[in-house]
Amino acid sequence: MSYAGYEIPEGTTLLPNIPSMMRSPERYVDPDRFDPDRFLGDDLDSAASARSADWEKRDHIHFGWGRRLCPGIHVADICLFTAVSRILWGFTIRPRRGEPVLMDDYTSTFQNCLFLAP
Repeated sequence: MSYAGYEIPEGTTLLPNIPSMMRSPERYVDPDRFDPDRFLGDDLDSAASARSADWEKRDHIHFGWGRRLCPGIHVADICLFTAVSRILWGFTIRPRRGEPVLMDDYTSTFQNCLFLAP
C-alpha cells in the first residue's frame, strides 16, 4: 500500500502519534503550558467525546477511535473520578514551605508538594 509517497508493507502495524496530536499548537494555544481553563465549558465525559466525528473537537484521543475505541472507556472514567476525588477528599495538597511548584515542567509538578492526611 502506498500513502503520501511512502510504501507501507502489508501487515505493518501503524500507530498514531497521540502525544504530537494532543500537543499541537494548531489545537491548543501554548499546548505545553498547564492551563486547565482551556477545558472550561467541556462537559462531555470521555465516551461522549470519543463519539465525536471530528477528532479535533475531542478533549483527548487516548482511548482510540472508531472500531478501535477502548471498550473499557467507561470503567476508566469511573476509576479516575473515584481515585482523584478520594485523594482530594483525604489529603491536603500544598507546596512545601519556601518551595514554589513549577508548573512549566509537567514531570516535576508534584515534586515539591506535600500530601498530608487530615
